[in-house]
Amino acid sequence: MDEVRFNIGDTDATDPQLTNEEIAFLLDRNDDNTLCASISAIQNIMAKFSRLCDETTGRVRVAFDQRFAHYKTMYDELKKRLSETSDLDVYSGGISISDKDTLREDTDAVQPAFQIDQFDEPNDAEDELEG
Repeated sequence: MDEVRFNIGDTDATDPQLTNEEIAFLLDRNDDNTLCASISAIQNIMAKFSRLCDETTGRVRVAFDQRFAHYKTMYDELKKRLSETSDLDVYSGGISISDKDTLREDTDAVQPAFQIDQFDEPNDAEDELEG
């Protein structure tokens, strides 16, 4: 919980942006991944500030759009950090002939519904060569 608060800059105990219960919920929803929970927390805070309008009373001005912009920058930085630390690799299957052959030979793999020449008779190719 402290790491999420630190990531989102919510460290002022006198003015918390989220409750401990809200952060606990976000941690639970994100399988205790503090970076993902931090991103979700920022999204919730941005939603809160996006509903508020800037106010001016006399010489005092409260600008919620600046707070929103600050959290948007923080959101972008956390998303970038997440993409840099992700250990997921992108794989596109079925591109090479060997991938397709491996899939066809795997009895446990779900086979494609259609394939090239699926309706051809086994001897059609030989007949064309002979004819």
